[in-house]
Amino acid sequence: MTFRSLMVAATIMLGTVSGLIAQSHTFSDNQGNFSVVVPADMDKSTADSGTPGAPWTAFVGVKDGVAYFVQYKDAVERSGAEAELDFARDGFVSQGLHLVNERSIRLNGSYPGRSLSVENPQNGTVGTVNMYIANGRLYLVGAVHPTGAGEDAANSFLNSFTLLN
Repeated sequence: MTFRSLMVAATIMLGTVSGLIAQSHTFSDNQGNFSVVVPADMDKSTADSGTPGAPWTAFVGVKDGVAYFVQYKDAVERSGAEAELDFARDGFVSQGLHLVNERSIRLNGSYPGRSLSVENPQNGTVGTVNMYIANGRLYLVGAVHPTGAGEDAANSFLNSFTLLN
C-alpha cells in the first residue's frame, strides 16, 4: 500500500460511516513512541515510503464521519527538518488537495512541525494535518471530515498527540 493509497482510503471511508458519537480513549503505540486520544478504533497498516528499510506505519480510524490518522516513518532523508516538512507538504498537495493554510508549529515546545489545512474539492472534505520531526522520525497526525462538520472532534484529536518519551 502506498502513502497515497492510505490517504485515499481515509478519505473514501468518510462517505460510508455514520453512528453515535463515541467515548474517546487513549491509543498508544510503543514502537511509534506516541499516544493520542481518539473516539475511533485504529487499524494498522504499512506502506512503502520510497526509502529502503523505512516504511510508513499508519493507524487509521473512522467515527461519525471523521477519519483520524497517525502515520510515521523513520530515516528522515532530506537535509534537515524544514526540507523534510516541505517534502511532506508537497506530497499532500500533489494528491489533488488544495492547501488552504500552512503554519509553523512545535510539539512539546521542542520539535519543529507544520500544520496544514487542506480541502478536497472532489468530495467536499476538509482536513488538518500536523507534521512533526521528532527523534529521527516524521509524524503525520491528521483528521479529515465533511466541510462544516466534525471540527471539534478533529481538533481534540490533533491537540492530544504526544510522544511517550
